[in-house]
Amino acid sequence: MSTPTVRKLADDASLGLRLLAGAAAADRAIAGAHTTDLDQPARYLLPGELVLTNGLWTEHVDGATWAAEVATAGAVAIGFGLADHHPEVPADLLAACEALGMPLLEVPEDLSFSMIAAVAADGGDPSGLRLQLSRTRRLLQRLGAGGGHAALLDFLRQETRLAVWLVGPGGRAPDRCDPVPDDEVARQAARAARRGELPAAIGEGACAFGAAPFLAARTAVLVGAPLGDIGDDARLVIEQVTAYLVLEDAQARAQEDGRRVLAGELVDLAWSGDLGSAALAARLRALGFTPGRPLTLVASATDCRISSVCVAPWCT
Repeated sequence: MSTPTVRKLADDASLGLRLLAGAAAADRAIAGAHTTDLDQPARYLLPGELVLTNGLWTEHVDGATWAAEVATAGAVAIGFGLADHHPEVPADLLAACEALGMPLLEVPEDLSFSMIAAVAADGGDPSGLRLQLSRTRRLLQRLGAGGGHAALLDFLRQETRLAVWLVGPGGRAPDRCDPVPDDEVARQAARAARRGELPAAIGEGACAFGAAPFLAARTAVLVGAPLGDIGDDARLVIEQVTAYLVLEDAQARAQEDGRRVLAGELVDLAWSGDLGSAALAARLRALGFTPGRPLTLVASATDCRISSVCVAPWCT
């Protein structure tokens, strides 16, 4: 297949695109397409991409700044989608693209970006490198949004189309992740991870993957399929995610350690009688508790004469 270029897209009557600026550079080859409305998209763009946008960033960034950032990232062109909030391409973006020599395509309102991306992908990627880079970008976007373990699990399911779960110590699921349907299978996966024996078959119809033992990860990936049925592409995605699980586990441990310190300070203040309502509220927020919800406090000491249990709501 011939390599897609900006000019070929503009000349494709079935798409209905209009080349508004940067005609001198319209013969650039397109290596892929990426849709974004971020104010600062450069960190997620790959060189050679056609950047498709609906212009939601125009509320915060001017066209010249946005176009310059896209150009700096190595994009070959910008496709601006018309919509009710943007019935025409912004004049400042048009002027900036002309000044930069950046091809600018006007995308009709009724044309899906996915259709453009499909045409732009006809050139293919024989090495698979761009696919892997694109996956890494999507993964980092999810983690950057603060999704944690749940974001990694969602990414795994979307990219592999397999039944997968995350398994922590004792077979428990990490926060915000649904548990493994079979408790015994989950415990087997956790034991295999603790012994550093992953990847491994778990029973007859499942398998588990994990990071190298010396990385001290505590979360494993359980897949509801035999080990021999996991293809190379799916395995590549799983192994990529296990590397990021190490980082998420380390962050979770750090948060737990911080909570222990805060909890210890809270108990010390309670024993000393210096704990006021404002200080209590601040420390409970730091521990992750929600104001206004019922809270059970259990306090005890090695001295058997000093112990108490209090069940009460708290508020600010």
